[in-house]
Amino acid sequence: MSEVEQRLREAVQQSGCADAAICTLAQAQVGQVLLSRAVATVFNLTLTDARQAVRDAVKNQGVPPLELDQAQGPSWPDREAGVLATLAQGPLLGRLQNQPSAVYQACFLPSWDRPLLITVEQSATPCLTAVATEPFSGPDPQGRVRVPRWPVPVRMDTELMSWSVRANLVEEALTVLEETAAALVPAIRAEQRGHGLDGTTILGSITTAGQGTPFRTWSPQAEQEPAHHAFLSALVDLTLACVPQRHVHDAAQAMAQELIARS
Repeated sequence: MSEVEQRLREAVQQSGCADAAICTLAQAQVGQVLLSRAVATVFNLTLTDARQAVRDAVKNQGVPPLELDQAQGPSWPDREAGVLATLAQGPLLGRLQNQPSAVYQACFLPSWDRPLLITVEQSATPCLTAVATEPFSGPDPQGRVRVPRWPVPVRMDTELMSWSVRANLVEEALTVLEETAAALVPAIRAEQRGHGLDGTTILGSITTAGQGTPFRTWSPQAEQEPAHHAFLSALVDLTLACVPQRHVHDAAQAMAQELIARS
């Protein structure tokens, strides 16, 4: 039994009400994904029904929206800093000898799938680097991570599995990426903090001529955010072409399918 499941069972016993117990954990900043998984197990629900049960419980109890910026560290899904720091430690990063003239990057943080960081560096030898990890919720202030290896119980201080690939590119392969990046830069504005139970938060940046332009979006739709959607689609397509199999390919394929669904 995981820690969250145990806490949920204890809260149910104390309050005698499922909604109140769920809200107790929600107010204690238990990550929404981990809480939904615990609800699914404790109440024998599907994950879809469990996610809805969490939403209904919070609504029925009149609990205000959770604050995402908490002093004790990142919660799910607002865990970007911890995920980015972990991905940036990938063994294949930081090895280029040439100074890149442009860098295109996006970190995909799906609610239910593997985080994926894609970086394309344009230099004398253009290169693509991609790093994927299994889903995780941290790290917390002590540097520990929570890995929901469903249905295996959550464990603390567990070793996080990750996978990295690097591939050299030909200049011609960057044409679409360069064009979509040029179109995206003027379209970037101060984004809202996007997140959700069924979607993907994306943190990206475009650096050209020494000028970096960061952006943030959430599950962009082609109709509403065409420039974001086109750039991210080009980045993912390039990754799929360079990485034909295994874990990084699977993570990129999941992102490609989501982008296609939002075309």
